[in-house]
Amino acid sequence: MEDGDYTLHVTFNDDVMGENIKFLTLCVMALGRTELVDTITRAMQCMRGLQMPAPQAGWSLQHLSRETNGRPAGAAAGARSYEPRSLATHTTQTNVQQLFHYFTLTGDRGYLARIPEAIAWLKTVPLPADAGQRNALLSGRTHPTFVELDTNEPLYVHRYGSNIHNGAYWADKDLANTLSHYSAGRSIDTTALQKRYDELSAMSDAAVAAMVAKSPLKASTPTALPKYFGIREVDFPDLFAGARMVTPVVPQAEVDALVAELGTKNHWTAPVPEVVNPYRGNGPAAPYTGTAYRSKHVGDIYDTSPYPADNPPAVDPYVKRDKPQFIVTSDFIRRMGRLIAFVAPVTAA
Repeated sequence: MEDGDYTLHVTFNDDVMGENIKFLTLCVMALGRTELVDTITRAMQCMRGLQMPAPQAGWSLQHLSRETNGRPAGAAAGARSYEPRSLATHTTQTNVQQLFHYFTLTGDRGYLARIPEAIAWLKTVPLPADAGQRNALLSGRTHPTFVELDTNEPLYVHRYGSNIHNGAYWADKDLANTLSHYSAGRSIDTTALQKRYDELSAMSDAAVAAMVAKSPLKASTPTALPKYFGIREVDFPDLFAGARMVTPVVPQAEVDALVAELGTKNHWTAPVPEVVNPYRGNGPAAPYTGTAYRSKHVGDIYDTSPYPADNPPAVDPYVKRDKPQFIVTSDFIRRMGRLIAFVAPVTAA
C-alpha cells in the first residue's frame, strides 16, 4: 500500500477515536480512573490537530501516525482498497460533532476555533442536484463520501470482476455504477452544524464554567452510569452530573403487539439483514468482464461477503428470495428496550 499498513494509522472511520474517548470517559465515571483524563485530553487534542488546512479543512478516514513514504505524519491516508486517500465528508461531520462535545466537556474554546472552516468546506462539495436521478444509490444523499485532495472534486469508487482473485476496486469522477456495500454519498446537515456552533460559541464564560463543573471528566469519585444502554446510544450529554437519560414513550398498543408476537416463546425472530455464501475455496482468476456484481454487495459464489437475500446479483445461481427469519440480536435488543421503557420509564426530572 502506498500509505503503508493502514492499521497503524490514526483512525476516525466509524468514529473509532470518538467511541474510544467516550469509553474512557465512562471508565473515569464508573471506576474513578481519573488518571485517564490526561489520555482522553491528548486524544481530543489529536482529533483537533489533525484537521486539514483550509480551504479543505476536513478530515480523512485515516491519517498517517508517522512519516510514511515521504509523506508527513498527520497527512490524509488511504486504507482499504475501496477507501482512497481523500477527505471524507461524513467523517468531517462526525468529528465536528465530537469537537462540540469536547468543548462542553472541557470549556476549551480551541475545540470550536476551526469548526467554521470545516463547515465552509463541506458547503463547497455538495453532490450534483441530479445525482439521485443519475444513480439511485445516491438518492437522498447530499454529499459525496470522498473528496479528492487538492482538486476538491468528488471521488466515486467502483469495482470490476467477480471475486478478489479476478477483480479490484478503483476510484474516478464518474458517479454512475458505484458500490452498493459502501455508499458513495452521505447525508450532511451543514445547517444543523452551524446552528450548534452558533449556540456554543455564544455561551458566556460564566455559562461555560457552570457547564464544565458538571463534566464527567471532573468526577473525582465513581458515579453512576446511565441506567439503560440498550434503549438508545449513550452520548456525552447523558454523562454530565444531573443528566437523566430519558426513555422514549412507548404506547400500549405497541407493547400488546410485542407480547402477542412473543407468544409462548422466549424470543422474537426477524428477517436476517444479510446472508453469506459458504466457503468454497479460492474463486477463479480468469477475467470476468460482466457487470452483474459491480453494484451488488457480493460477487460470485466464491465470495463470502454478506448480501441481502432479497437483492442478490441477477445471475445464476443466485435466486431472489425472502430474507430468512432468525433471532437477530439487534432486533431482539430493540424490542426488549421498548418493553423496558414501558415498564420502567425514566422521565425528565
